[in-house]
Amino acid sequence: MEQKFQSLSIFEFQAKFPDDDACYEYLAELKWPDGFIYPKCGHNNYCQWKIKHQRQCTSCKHQSSPTSNTMFLKSNSL
Repeated sequence: MEQKFQSLSIFEFQAKFPDDDACYEYLAELKWPDGFIYPKCGHNNYCQWKIKHQRQCTSCKHQSSPTSNTMFLKSNSL
């Protein structure tokens, strides 16, 4: 997942990420560039979980989100 990020002005950032949903979608694309694959079991089928942006694997029933196992894990700012 190593990528080079370009710097953005505050105005460019606000245009690219106007709300929390845009931020979550961007993180999901970075985390799962080939689509969702649950790391514990390797399956790619999921359903939306009770918490917005959280996914539950239909095979092993564990949950994951774009922020899990990242520096944003317990962040309230997203």
